[in-house]
Order: sequence, then structure tokens, then C-alpha cells
Amino acid sequence: FFKSNAMDVKSKARIVLGGMTLRELSAMLAMLGGTTRIVYANEGTVEQFENDVAIALEDKNTFIIVNYLRSTLNQSGFGHISPIGAYNAGRNQVLVVDVAAHKYPYTWIDIHKLFAAMNTADGDLSRGYLVVTFGEKHARSLPASPEGV
Repeated sequence: FFKSNAMDVKSKARIVLGGMTLRELSAMLAMLGGTTRIVYANEGTVEQFENDVAIALEDKNTFIIVNYLRSTLNQSGFGHISPIGAYNAGRNQVLVVDVAAHKYPYTWIDIHKLFAAMNTADGDLSRGYLVVTFGEKHARSLPASPEGV
């Protein structure tokens, strides 16, 4: 990832020092051949999020990446980005596969609480999630993101 043309969007040093927004991550994944759709939590619903998670996890080429405020979930730190690894509809929970596993292990989180943690400000925009698809066949079925990435 950090040795690809995705670094044309934002350098590794700038990511390490200041993180990245959903828009930047979307652009970077597009540089790697992914098709993305950004959903800002303040413009979506928890029901839409549940539906997107359920559909994405049925397709081996589609992924959900969330951007949430850690403190809202009683974790230390600020904004954070991690993928969703599983969904338990019966318990209304998603498995956040934390990319900083040295700090927080993979964790089952109530989907409503996670959505509330995404429905927080990240600069001038809301946090939210990305639906990311790699592969020609599946990419055609995703609507374009608002930024056209």
C-alpha cells in the first residue's frame, strides 16, 4: 500500500502524523483499482449501514471500512479507521478488525453504538464508512461515490 501510486494522494509521513479522511482513503484505494462509495454517517442511517455490511460480507471482493471516534466507544485516542470483519445480525453486532491490534484487539461492537461513533465530526465532514470493491465484475454494481472516485 505505502509503496504504490496511492502515495500520490497522501504520503506515508503525512498519514502517520495526521491520519487521513474517508475521502483521502477512497482516493488511495481508487489508485489501487478499487471502486469505493463513501457514506457519511450524518447523511445515512444505521439501517443503511446494516444493509451495506450484510451485503458486503456476502461478497469476497467487497469490504466495509469504518471511520469512527474512539472516545465515543470508551477507547483512548481520536479518529480511527478499521475494517469490518463479520456481522452478527441476531446480536446486532459487527466485528471491528482493529488495525492497531497492539492497542485494541478485534472487538464485537453494537452496530448502533458504532454508527453513533461514526456520526461525529472529522474536520468539516462527518465520519462514516467506505464500501470498497475490487474486481471488474463486482465494481459495476456499486453506485459511484459522491466525489466520483
